[in-house]
Amino acid sequence: MPFTRRDFIRTAALGVTSLPGAALPRGRGSSGEFSELDATELAALVRMRKVSASELLEDTIRRLEAVNPKLNAVITKTYERARGRAAAIGAAGSETGGAFAGVPWLLKDISECKGLPMTMGSRALRGVVSQVAVPFVAAAEAAGLNIVGITNVPEFGLSDNSGNLLYGATHNPWGVAYGAAGSSSGSAAAVAAGIVPMAHGNDGGGSLRCPASACGLFTVKVSRGRHLPAHTANLPYDIGQDGVLSRSVRDNARFLSIVEDRSAALPTLGFVAGPSGRKLKIGVLLDVGNGVALDPAVAHAMAETIKLCEDLGHVVAPVTLPFDYSPLIEAFWGVWRAGAALTVDGIAAAMALPVNESHFEPWTLGLRAHANSHPGGPMALLAAAGPVFEEASARMDVFLQQWDAVLSPVYQCPVNALGSRQVSADRTYAVIMDEFARQAPFTEMHNACGTPAMSVPLYWDANGLPIGSQFFARVGHEATLLELAYQLEQARPWARRRPPVFAS
Repeated sequence: MPFTRRDFIRTAALGVTSLPGAALPRGRGSSGEFSELDATELAALVRMRKVSASELLEDTIRRLEAVNPKLNAVITKTYERARGRAAAIGAAGSETGGAFAGVPWLLKDISECKGLPMTMGSRALRGVVSQVAVPFVAAAEAAGLNIVGITNVPEFGLSDNSGNLLYGATHNPWGVAYGAAGSSSGSAAAVAAGIVPMAHGNDGGGSLRCPASACGLFTVKVSRGRHLPAHTANLPYDIGQDGVLSRSVRDNARFLSIVEDRSAALPTLGFVAGPSGRKLKIGVLLDVGNGVALDPAVAHAMAETIKLCEDLGHVVAPVTLPFDYSPLIEAFWGVWRAGAALTVDGIAAAMALPVNESHFEPWTLGLRAHANSHPGGPMALLAAAGPVFEEASARMDVFLQQWDAVLSPVYQCPVNALGSRQVSADRTYAVIMDEFARQAPFTEMHNACGTPAMSVPLYWDANGLPIGSQFFARVGHEATLLELAYQLEQARPWARRRPPVFAS
């Protein structure tokens, strides 16, 4: 008996625990309908031998080839490596194991996986292949995730721009004239377009949450120190955390449990399996004191989210920041600029390249010049940020002891037009720096303070573009956020929505 599209949708609604043993005959399903299922369901089908890892992979490759030319989300294809891994999973028989056994996955072009290209979107690193295996990626692969490609990023992940001069721009599946935000641009576009159910990203100032908001996806930036190491850099202040963008909450929650560093000082998170039913005290932060009003569409999205939280029985009340925003954001941007300067100079020295626009982009060089103009240069900026971050983190922790979670926007404005962050003759570094700093003030503070924060897709504007809602909590309290996310997902099941560009 054939397994139809309706069967797939019904199976998805039932969930993994009730997948019928005879529902999907072996060898069926390679007609694009896997795009209806999340990673948890796909892995269950592989473990139950209802479909093979190779069949999942080939269907993913078909969808990627069909849709990627419209989006430019995947810039390197690792098909042969993935085919070898899929075949190995099949040969292992019932011992495949792994929470995501055989599920195709995409890696952001900013994390290292030994033997795979890693250009970080820079012409300076064209042709470079990683020689390093990092624990974060190793844990993801050990769980069965199969890297089928590498996704596009702005150069070094230093912008919310949706592309670079090496590979070009990534288009948003919800409107190809718009960007997918950044810096996890390609990963977000690929998941939203149904190429894979989940993809890697990382977040140094909103680089998971901003593209999740722009592309209608769910994501969590975890507490500082929560995850296994995802890079080899020795950073004085680690403002970045890795994670995934997904359509379902449970995929993200399961992934977080897999890459958790159980030797960390934080209490173990484990797998958060569903809503708690607990009524929460939720603060609402709509103004950080930067003098910029919310765009009307974002303000409307926040009003809708507030009403939803109240309808679910939560207590909701306005709050204000427990610290002065200006010195914190100036310290954050000091670290950002210092990171750009140290990265450029380190790569230029290692690759014997001149530091100019033939190898590095104007935005990156602008950040470097800004850092070098500071008295004492990049290292002085890093040193100055430490006390500011520590004071803000302490104040944030005391403040969040009064609230289970706090709601805020992700961006102060809707999705940007494609290329709006690209430096040009009439859009200088200074102009874009001002726009960037004014439009994304709600995300960066959590990288500075180390607090967990999630973007939840609860609203689409009049143009059909998603606007995410950010919730954040006290350090170590990801479980509260995930439990709330499950409840919001049940109330507003966003995964049913499909963008105009979608691989079926």
